[in-house]
Amino acid sequence: MTLSAVIVSSHPARRCGVADYSRELVRHMPPHVHAVHRRLDLRSGLISYLVQCFRVSATLLCSRPDVFHLQYTPTTSGPAALWLVLLARLRGARTFITCHERPSTYARVLPRFARRLYSAFERILLHLAERVFVLSEVHEAELVRTYGVQPRLVHLGVREAARGRSRHAPGPTLTFAGFLRPQKGLEDIIEAAPIIAERLGRIRVQIVGAVASRDRAYVDDLRRTLAAVEEGERCQIELVEDAGDAEFERRVLVSDLFVFPSRRASQSITLNLVLEGRIPIVSAAGTGVAEIVDQHQLGAIYVPGDAQGLARAVIDLLRDVHRYHICQSNIAGFARLTGWRTVSQQHADDYEELRAA
Repeated sequence: MTLSAVIVSSHPARRCGVADYSRELVRHMPPHVHAVHRRLDLRSGLISYLVQCFRVSATLLCSRPDVFHLQYTPTTSGPAALWLVLLARLRGARTFITCHERPSTYARVLPRFARRLYSAFERILLHLAERVFVLSEVHEAELVRTYGVQPRLVHLGVREAARGRSRHAPGPTLTFAGFLRPQKGLEDIIEAAPIIAERLGRIRVQIVGAVASRDRAYVDDLRRTLAAVEEGERCQIELVEDAGDAEFERRVLVSDLFVFPSRRASQSITLNLVLEGRIPIVSAAGTGVAEIVDQHQLGAIYVPGDAQGLARAVIDLLRDVHRYHICQSNIAGFARLTGWRTVSQQHADDYEELRAA
């Protein structure tokens, strides 16, 4: 029996966008699920955002899908998310929300009054959904504690086929790729780089990502910090903003290690590409990425804010060739268990289960 679904998410910001996740879900759905992807992105401007909301509303009113699935992030889904979930329920669609960010990620940077409004908005939104998905246990625990929501944990989909890697620089290459934001902890990488170079002889560091307008001052501060670092021939650090898709992918796939110093992130969509490249990961503790790295032995963990600890973790992993190859083998095994076809089938099973209830 055919099942129709509308999956709504933000437009991608290069390779680190939630829409990449949604499109992979749609692409790998089983044949009996007819899924379409729609855009809802507050960053596109008010008029464009209202047009997008109207289009999604029209889809719900005209086609009456069996399933409405919102890929939710606070800064991109915006206030229309509440209206669309409510409309979907009124039209008889079974409603799902995948939360891509923990509440604490944004609540901590808001004034008290705005924080209360934000919390009330998310509480209502998540309780309206019939099923909530999260991508990590740390996010699951926070939703239970903060909103009393019991979400379902799903794996981050990964392409099973390994991507080719082409080295083009002497010495190991360390990379961070994703949104360049204050909570990413990128200072850890910059501070650790000279320490690593001193022990390993030569390294190359890449910080590659998209920059939102609200984060421009932070990135400018990062550049000033970089200017004060004595790089020399042994330690080269490069900050690349808004690389195109091909360049973003190329820079990730030449890496020997992927460094994820984020303080609070529940997950990273960029991790898809990292795992496809079979690249071991060094992650700050307390995030969804660290959870995966620790549980499946995909690399190493360090305490966020401890640049010396990050340097030690990188040095130990790169010097221990046997451990490094074990991490690569474990990544290949993890990719087989969490391939996109498997994850899409799990979502389809959830859709069917709720429709039949």
